[in-house]
Amino acid sequence: MTNTDPEILPINEQGTTETFAHLADKAEAGDAISQRRLSFLYQGTKGFPEDSAKAFKWMLAAAENGDISAQISVASQYFHGWHIDRSPLEAKRWYLEAAKSGDVHAQYMLAARCAGSDFGNEDIDTAIFWLRKAAYQNRSDLQYFLAGFEGSVLGGEPNFEQSYYWLEVARLNGHVSDGTWIALARAELNASEAEAVRNRASKFVDGCKKFEQHLYGFTPKDWWNDSDANHSAKYVILLSQYEWDVSNGNGNPELHYKLGSLYYLSTDRRNLKQVNYWLGRAAEAGHQKASDALKALQGSEMQFD
Repeated sequence: MTNTDPEILPINEQGTTETFAHLADKAEAGDAISQRRLSFLYQGTKGFPEDSAKAFKWMLAAAENGDISAQISVASQYFHGWHIDRSPLEAKRWYLEAAKSGDVHAQYMLAARCAGSDFGNEDIDTAIFWLRKAAYQNRSDLQYFLAGFEGSVLGGEPNFEQSYYWLEVARLNGHVSDGTWIALARAELNASEAEAVRNRASKFVDGCKKFEQHLYGFTPKDWWNDSDANHSAKYVILLSQYEWDVSNGNGNPELHYKLGSLYYLSTDRRNLKQVNYWLGRAAEAGHQKASDALKALQGSEMQFD
């Protein structure tokens, strides 16, 4: 397998007229993934003539057709004013669409921008709402971030129990900090309260780990330099390729199981709604590993509703 981003060309790396025509026909017929890929081509990739107006047109079409990656892209373009007039309100609308669809990155971006004045007025309540959604998808960095809100006056009255809980969850998930913050939060609780919080945190993380044991066993060293620590980005590339395979009618229970696994393992695009959906499709077709993974997901305390 190559390291070429499959977003660039839809079928192969030759960039032939036939390949482009196939992609364009699917995009015109309303296929969201094809619309997103066509947008990438019009951004000037692989020698295709750059046309920013057509690139945005097709990315917006994909977003309107429910493609979550396209929704995030459109949100970013509106927020920064890339090739279009800047509109923070439109950016918020598209981040919200992707966040409601379960995308953890969109949930975080919405929270971060609402916590400031990026969308006009500061909206801490909305920021905390979406940050909690993201934290329950088991991102340790966002769990640590949420702990800060829970333990400060930003969210109203400080909730040191919740702050300590998320700090413990993040720690058990491998998040590294100097320990000062967690010691301060723990000091606000008595011994029995602190122990109860630690038990809750252990239960949450144990449930996540039990689920992870049922995911497809990708072997990154087989297809990229194992010294490359950014495995999530490479998982996104593979995820995109599998999405295209399904879009072209090549889906099967094993591929659905892999897609469900990737939507969790790709932390940059983690989306438990998609995990639940693809594992469910595979399980309905009799895929035992997907069925086991689905049961473990539904038995965990992660949230995807």
